[in-house]
Order: sequence, then C-alpha cells, then structure tokens
Amino acid sequence: MIESISTEEKVEKPYALIKLTENDSELAFKIDTGAEANILPLKDFNKLARKPALLPTADVLTSYTGEQLKVLGTANLKVQYKNQTPQTHTFHVVCTDRAPILSRQSSERLQLIKFVLSISNPAPIRPVIQKLLNEFSDVFEGIGTLPGTCKIYLKEGAIPTIQPPKQVPFALLAKFKEESDSHLRVT
Repeated sequence: MIESISTEEKVEKPYALIKLTENDSELAFKIDTGAEANILPLKDFNKLARKPALLPTADVLTSYTGEQLKVLGTANLKVQYKNQTPQTHTFHVVCTDRAPILSRQSSERLQLIKFVLSISNPAPIRPVIQKLLNEFSDVFEGIGTLPGTCKIYLKEGAIPTIQPPKQVPFALLAKFKEESDSHLRVT
C-alpha cells in the first residue's frame, strides 16, 4: 500500500538548458517524461546558424489534448548538457508556438532524469504533519463520501480545457493500481 509521497523541495520549472554543439547556442527545453518524441519548433529551427538537413518523416505526432501537430520533418542535432560528451538526438521540427520538448528517452540519455525503482529509508515525516495525520486519520483513509447530492453550476460560455492527469511513477504503477482497485471494490 502506498502511504504517501511527498517532498520538501520546490521544483520551479521543468526546463533544462541544452547546448546545441554544432551551432554553439543554447536552448531551454521542457522536460516531458510523457513525450515519446523530441520537439523543436520551427521558429527555433530557423534560428540555427548551421541548419541540419530536414529529413522527411511519416511520423504523426499528437499532443495530450488530441491535437495533431504539423510535422515538417526530422533533424539530427548534436546536443550536450553541462560538461557531458555531445550526443546526437533526433528532433521533430513542428509548427507550434510552444516550448521545445525533450522526451523521456532523451532526458534519460542526457542524465536529466533517473528512474528510481526502489526507495529505502524514506524521509521522516515532520512532527506537525504526523500530528495532523494522527488527529484526522479517518480523513486520510479510503475513499470518502459526502452526504447529499452536489449540483455543479457552470459559467455561461465557459470554454472547456483538458488538464493532463498526474502520472504515477512507473515503479509504483502496479502497487497504485492494486490499491486503487481495492478501494473501488469497497464502494
């Protein structure tokens, strides 16, 4: 059973400054562990002093909202993070006004992220948090219900948005599913 996952550290923005070695320039890439491809917006590709060949591709890329991205081709770029040895990565050049994206695979290869398959010696829970957990333990167990019926009112003309779900770390996925299923069987 997963008790809790917490951190004391504040994560600012999930960006990494990556050096494009052949162009002697740096670009801030958003690290997206859910992305299966590296994305380089056309505006950033056009800024490169030495443009690599733009190779044709039949790849179809879709954002998490279901929007299909217009892929112009792929480019192989030598990139470097900090003082590491430069590596060649394939980037899909797309028409978008969003930030460049570094995929999970490239983020791992550049050692920007690391998957931890086990955790030992968990950080101790601060006394104030432990006191709240003890005092209100019934609130933190199982799936709760509120009495009565809830009616939700929406603002006239509201535009729906899609918020991506929080991803469960791969190493915890089986335990999470097991725990989630056990709670669903109870209700």
